[in-house]
Amino acid sequence: MASHETKNIKLTSRKPIILGRDRKADIQLSDITVSRQHAEIFPGNDGFYIRDLGSSNGVAVNQTRIDNPYLLANGDRISIGNYVIEFVEGSSQTLGQREESRPFGNLLRES
Repeated sequence: MASHETKNIKLTSRKPIILGRDRKADIQLSDITVSRQHAEIFPGNDGFYIRDLGSSNGVAVNQTRIDNPYLLANGDRISIGNYVIEFVEGSSQTLGQREESRPFGNLLRES
């Protein structure tokens, strides 16, 4: 039986985020099929992009392997090793004040 772990990760920074197995990665993915520095999510003028950092097993978005930076859209599913990350664009409200819309991801581990 597969176990599923869900974790929400907010992308609140305008700096690149490294995903990988390395302890120094911004988002650590503990899976032998994940490279130490596997992928990078980075901001662009028109949204957030993901790119493979030369990993052994690649990055797929919506079940299609990517070779170039890919502009993420709401609902995109990023596959890295046994992890699936759903990219979600949302907004939140705090104390009656509207915050700007911030993309975030739902990290799902399927093992």
